[in-house]
Amino acid sequence: MVESFEKVKDQLNANFGAEQKKAIPNDWWTLIKPIQDNTNANTATLGGTTFWNNLDTYRGWKLQKNTWTGHCRILDPVDVRRAWGGESKMRESFNDVKRQIDALGLD
Repeated sequence: MVESFEKVKDQLNANFGAEQKKAIPNDWWTLIKPIQDNTNANTATLGGTTFWNNLDTYRGWKLQKNTWTGHCRILDPVDVRRAWGGESKMRESFNDVKRQIDALGLD
């Protein structure tokens, strides 16, 4: 997870001037609050390469679908599950995550 964090941090720092960098916290993704479909405990994962397919990605965030059960989850840039549930609700939530990230001015 540390490697993922450093990669995201390096990508952000490459895209911003010194003044903007000061305004972006190192753990900026913790500011993002996904819409929940089910009760969620933010739990670390391995990133889901075996039983999970990426449906969408954005700035290190992932929307994944389980190949066996069909349920979906949202992972932050350090592969912590931030939300899970049905596909339509998680797609809606992921679109909201994108809007929140854009509102932070990371572009």
